[in-house]
Amino acid sequence: MKEEQLREHVSRGQEAQKVLDNPIVKLAFTHLKTATLSAMKKTKGGPKGDEDRQELHRLLLTVDRFESIFQRLVRDGELAEKQLLREPKLRNIKLG
Repeated sequence: MKEEQLREHVSRGQEAQKVLDNPIVKLAFTHLKTATLSAMKKTKGGPKGDEDRQELHRLLLTVDRFESIFQRLVRDGELAEKQLLREPKLRNIKLG
């Protein structure tokens, strides 16, 4: 990967980490997960309850996937930063 691409990955990773560290974002993820699990527990039996639980399960998976995108961007940024630091000519250049 070229230096410019690596730097872009580092920058994205740093921005993604800021999002994950944001107290409001943390609260939103926690609320979504808690509310969804609570709603799943309150569903009734029968076919309608099964459909409701499946829909809520899909919602929970979507929230987890959304969060995992940020986590992946953070990991990719960390790897890109390590790769940049391994390059002798780039070691003295400040990152982000």
